[in-house]
Amino acid sequence: MKETESHIQHGKAIVKRLEYHPLAITQAGSYIFHQKIDVAQFMDHYDRRRHVILNQTPQMSQYRRKLNEGEKETALNVFTTWELSFQQLKDEESGNKRIADILTLFAFFDCNDISEQLFEAFLNGEEHLSRDAGGPKGSLRLLVDSEGRWDSDAFVDILNKLADVSLVQTWWREKDDRYSHLSLHPLVKDWNLLRTGWKSSQVYFLTAAQILAALIRSCDKYGLYGGNFPLSTSQLVLSHIDAHEENMLFFKKNLDMSTPDSFWIALASAESKFVAFLTHRGRYREAERIGRRLLEQGTEKLGLEHTDTLTYENLLAGSLFYQSKNDEAIMLLRHVLEGRKKLLGPMHQESVESLNNLA
Repeated sequence: MKETESHIQHGKAIVKRLEYHPLAITQAGSYIFHQKIDVAQFMDHYDRRRHVILNQTPQMSQYRRKLNEGEKETALNVFTTWELSFQQLKDEESGNKRIADILTLFAFFDCNDISEQLFEAFLNGEEHLSRDAGGPKGSLRLLVDSEGRWDSDAFVDILNKLADVSLVQTWWREKDDRYSHLSLHPLVKDWNLLRTGWKSSQVYFLTAAQILAALIRSCDKYGLYGGNFPLSTSQLVLSHIDAHEENMLFFKKNLDMSTPDSFWIALASAESKFVAFLTHRGRYREAERIGRRLLEQGTEKLGLEHTDTLTYENLLAGSLFYQSKNDEAIMLLRHVLEGRKKLLGPMHQESVESLNNLA
């Protein structure tokens, strides 16, 4: 594009309209370059997408009410320029729609550090995906080779493509763990959560929790949560559990009665790994909070005598014990022991473990 006086003037107008926000300006420039449009045409594209965002995203008004006036305009500018690039990605060949799906999944993690290690553990673990898997799990098949093995190069290719259109803030490769990592701008994370909608968000939220649980399992080779974790991996897991809990607050306000029990059961299975990990990392209060939620949900969805509910009860008791809340811990462990003896028999491994825990 030739630098003319007209282009300079239109460029200055765009920068001023975007209130000099670096991310919005970068995304605008990327959109102009990849769409091969004249600078003078950009504001028409921008205004159309801005109108759609304001009028077709019900959650947008609720989100904006939480911000002051300056923050509202900044958020809307970033949402609009990001959405332009996102729609551009989706409008290209079908493979890009799956990349867009993976990008949406990224928003359900801690936006400061999303590691390749998360997805490698998930795709190489027990949750290995069937070829007909749909949704974000189906899209993750882009990250395995023809033999179903993790493909690090494919992950880097996707990061490069997203960075090329300014849809990820940055990505890098860590020297210590040799994994690729990426970050999203917090406003980009917020917009992904808002634009996805409650129903679709449930699928991404659950998938993100299962991915994180798979990483915990992959590093826990001997059943000693935390003992086999490198410090960097431990910090990564803790940051993503924190992000999960922030997302849970968002979801609990908006989930309705039509949410199937299967969602809560699958989510609780993943979150049980969080409770065990937090307990062994000394984060007892957080472990207790999640543990109480699991026990409540397990009792409601499965019944108090179900094996999974007994597992949640056992995990909660562990977090209480380390806080010297012994009376409640003993009460829970007695119930777990009796329940497991009844369901599994007195000599079953879990029954014996319950007896040991109570002792």
